[in-house]
Amino acid sequence: MIWLAIATGVQFVVLLALALVVLSLARQIGILHERTAPASLTRTVEHLHSGDRLPELEVTTLAGEQLSLGGLQASESPMGLLFIAADCPICRSVLPAYQRALVDLDLNGYWVGDGMPLSAYDAYANQQNIDAQRLILSQELGLRLGVRALPALALIGADQRLISVDVVDGPAQLQRLLAGIAKA
Repeated sequence: MIWLAIATGVQFVVLLALALVVLSLARQIGILHERTAPASLTRTVEHLHSGDRLPELEVTTLAGEQLSLGGLQASESPMGLLFIAADCPICRSVLPAYQRALVDLDLNGYWVGDGMPLSAYDAYANQQNIDAQRLILSQELGLRLGVRALPALALIGADQRLISVDVVDGPAQLQRLLAGIAKA
């Protein structure tokens, strides 16, 4: 009879443990659902493909200035857009390579951020020595180019045509992608 009481007690403890596991998994699924909602929207928005001309877009910089990108006007040099987040450790690791490439390749480079408070990007720009006029805050630009993960690098030719949009996993890959634009 005592074994029956012990077995019932053990079953009760196991049942409570399983209930806690199920509740914690349900919570994690809810959190993941909230985080992936914006990413799922990018799949429904038609985005540009390699060779497409960047439409004229008015975007705002961190300095509060309006900047016109794309359209029919040609620029003197290709343009690089590095999509970042202020709290992304991989974004921080590729920044020095991107900043060097802007100088070495005579690339017209911008950083693009969205979705975080303005104060976070302001502190990030100060910490990383990013010119506030070169940090674009635009969700539309990321949607138009089909950016789905950060950091991502979009390369746009001098003729305002999209060359490529790639997720960057480190400084070495960033250098390879930018070397490709130097050859073009």
